Amino acid sequence: MFETHAAALLVPAQIGSVIRNPEIMDLVPHLLAAIADPNNATKPALEVLLQTVFVNTIDAASLVRSCLECERAGVGEAIT
Repeated sequence: MFETHAAALLVPAQIGSVIRNPEIMDLVPHLLAAIADPNNATKPALEVLLQTVFVNTIDAASLVRSCLECERAGVGEAIT
């Protein structure tokens, strides 16, 4: 089971390795932490993301990485 978990964490890290946007590159450790420990690290990752000022063009890999974490956190879901 530990091998599966370790292997699963490699995929997001590999995605993070192709990110070229400087602002998102700074967020990668926070985003990876949120993937590894969603119950404890998602909120801090979103807080860092919300405080980020983007001044560079966001490439596709950067956008995907950010959007996936926002989706996981329920950003954009209707409040009932």
